[in-house]
Amino acid sequence: GMFALAYYDRQARSGFLARDRFGVKPLFYAATPHGLCFASELGGLLPLGAWDRTIDQRALTQLLLFGYIAHPRTIHRGARRLGPGEVLEFRPGAVAAPRRWYALPGPAREPAVHDEHDGALYAAAAGEVRRSLARSVDLRKVSDVPIGAFLSGGLDSSVIVAHLSAVIGRPVQTFCVGHAGHATYDETRFARLVARHFGTEHHELVLTRADTLAAVPRVLDHLAEPVGDSSIIPTWLVSRFAAERVTVALSGDAGDELFAGYWRYTAHDALAAYRRIPRILRRGLIEPALRRGGSAKSSRLANKLRQFRKLLRAEEGDAFQRHLAWSRILPDEAASGLVDPAEAAGCVEEVLDTARRLTQPWSGDDELNRLLAFDTQYGLPSDMLQKVDLASMAHSLEVRTPFLDPALVELAGSLPASYKMNRGRKKIIL
Repeated sequence: GMFALAYYDRQARSGFLARDRFGVKPLFYAATPHGLCFASELGGLLPLGAWDRTIDQRALTQLLLFGYIAHPRTIHRGARRLGPGEVLEFRPGAVAAPRRWYALPGPAREPAVHDEHDGALYAAAAGEVRRSLARSVDLRKVSDVPIGAFLSGGLDSSVIVAHLSAVIGRPVQTFCVGHAGHATYDETRFARLVARHFGTEHHELVLTRADTLAAVPRVLDHLAEPVGDSSIIPTWLVSRFAAERVTVALSGDAGDELFAGYWRYTAHDALAAYRRIPRILRRGLIEPALRRGGSAKSSRLANKLRQFRKLLRAEEGDAFQRHLAWSRILPDEAASGLVDPAEAAGCVEEVLDTARRLTQPWSGDDELNRLLAFDTQYGLPSDMLQKVDLASMAHSLEVRTPFLDPALVELAGSLPASYKMNRGRKKIIL
């Protein structure tokens, strides 16, 4: 279920490029006067021919607003990124527009509301998820080289390690990255608990500030376009660390997008609750105090205040408008100094149009599942999967993502929203 491929028929002098359903593997291409060139990384296109390498202003704007560049754009006007589940056909002198060979199906069941504690329906769904994930891990353990797993101590990676431990027949090699002197960012204690429970052969990489800074030039040297996700640095370092012992690693990526694990999903309910506070208190007392505060993740309280400040960005608009406002990495006051307001508005509108197009099968009242479907098809491949592929393949480490097994993704998409999030609780069924 993860591939980027090129097929060429010598006799017909035609062929196609294709990318896997969910964009686990990247594929870049560019048209030149001498033909079509393509590669697994944008940097691979650079020596292949002459194409327009001027900066794509819209791509740069998206990078500054959201921290990533989404398909079909790259930082260069002349290079394109094939989208997840897309195919591009070519023949002498002609390259067709990309088309979808796979689209995420809409919900197979009515999105009726069920209490997660209410009996048989929920229990049956939980059993389906467990069996589907177990099958996915079992398929992805097949390897003729050493295999391990990333283990942060969070729910997603811990579930993967649980299933891998059940089927691999020997202690799983697990890898965790920690941050010395930064308890807020350090999850090694949770990873140790999981490793101890499943008897894994656990390896920890504890980074100092100096380690992180020393890695920055090497990471930047490897990138052919800017990446706005700073976690590429620890991902790069833990991938290098894991590659010393294994050649394949399983990850917990995509659990948040399938089962509602991010703060921005709960923010819709939080905003509704905030609006119930009298307006005079909100405008006259709460919001001025919040705007004077800092924006940091340095402690649990500071992170909550940071999230609350982000909440105020999106008092108006529909679910997608609010969702994008909370997904932005720059506040309005910072963005206005870097990006032309009209260009920023155009960029946001372009992403909104894409969101509505990708989520047409979902009914308007199934708000959460629409948001999850959008993030799975758009933000996940553009940010998380791209970052992991760049960081891991730099060290020849193959990262497999059991959560993106097609059967599991489609099962997750068919479940009622209340099975995933209810009263602020995230990833309930998982």
